[in-house]
Amino acid sequence: MRSNVAKPPALARWLLEHLGSSPNNESVLGDLEERYAGHSPRWYWRQVFRAIAAAWFADITSNRTLAAGVLGISGVHIIMLARVFRYLAGGAANPFTAYIFTRVLPYGWWGHNAIFWPIDWLMTWLPLFLISNAAGWFVARMRRGNPRPMVLSCAALTCLVLTIPTLRLLVHLSAMPLYFAVLGLVVPFQTVFGILLGGGLLKDRRHVRLERM
Repeated sequence: MRSNVAKPPALARWLLEHLGSSPNNESVLGDLEERYAGHSPRWYWRQVFRAIAAAWFADITSNRTLAAGVLGISGVHIIMLARVFRYLAGGAANPFTAYIFTRVLPYGWWGHNAIFWPIDWLMTWLPLFLISNAAGWFVARMRRGNPRPMVLSCAALTCLVLTIPTLRLLVHLSAMPLYFAVLGLVVPFQTVFGILLGGGLLKDRRHVRLERM
């Protein structure tokens, strides 16, 4: 009769299920679910973050050479992101967008913001997403057995580097045109999402378990 048993926060459980680096992550999930009775959601969130951080730190410290290589790859990834973004959004027009409106769509549609903006956003976001997706995929292949800690390291370093420009963007958000505000705000989120997706951390863990059986 578990129908009356309180369920832990779904998002917190999802994060631990997908980002937990411990080889015994399933046991950790089950243990926290059993101990959740009598505790608050805040307690569960703390335990989730502690479990993710502890397993990540233990793996990184025991694989320092590999972690250093991942940091190097992350640095190259960030430099590529900055240069590609500057190339796509720093000039008068995104060259991919220009190609779409000169070779694929009627040129006259260029002047309609309802058509131009979404296509230009997509032509800027997509290359950046693919770069991040490839970085996550490559990092995961460096550690096939348990790639989560290394992929998390790549995502964490990227978050750290993107924090300052993102905060600067938020401070000046009210003075920015809507077009550039949307373009800039989506970039950090899609970057981290691309790394995690490429690294396999967002896969359905049930399917992963079935593949291993």
